[in-house]
Amino acid sequence: MKFNYKMMFERGTKIKPEIEAVIHQGIFSDLRYIFLLFFGTRIILTLIGVLSRILLEPYHGKEYVWVYSDKLWLDIWGV
Repeated sequence: MKFNYKMMFERGTKIKPEIEAVIHQGIFSDLRYIFLLFFGTRIILTLIGVLSRILLEPYHGKEYVWVYSDKLWLDIWGV
């Protein structure tokens, strides 16, 4: 059974501080999880990009025209 917070606010009922803390804690833990996933995937993708560029560079020429950065880990995100 879900609790209808919207109806509670429309009636003007006050939320107990304990319940409000649980609601905010849930929101912040969700945001923390989302940011962890976002930055975690960016770090993994950066590592894969740098390793693939280093390992595969001998097999193809220096054909890229665009160089966005002198740093390899930033350059892969520019493409």
